[in-house]
Amino acid sequence: MPRLGWDGPAGPPELYADAAYAVITKPSRDCTGNAFLCEDVLEKEGVTDFDRYAYQPGAEPQADLFVDHA
Repeated sequence: MPRLGWDGPAGPPELYADAAYAVITKPSRDCTGNAFLCEDVLEKEGVTDFDRYAYQPGAEPQADLFVDHA
């Protein structure tokens, strides 16, 4: 999945809030010292429909230019 940039390189606050909640509700030993991308966190939580995070319904996400897609 490409890193999402729903209206430029940054997604809406709900995207970050949902991902942050998923991380901070896990045991700290599972998360400390790691870097996370919102989409990866939410996919692991079972989110499959990222349309709810689009600023405009049906908009295609743009690749985030600040994340290496390797």
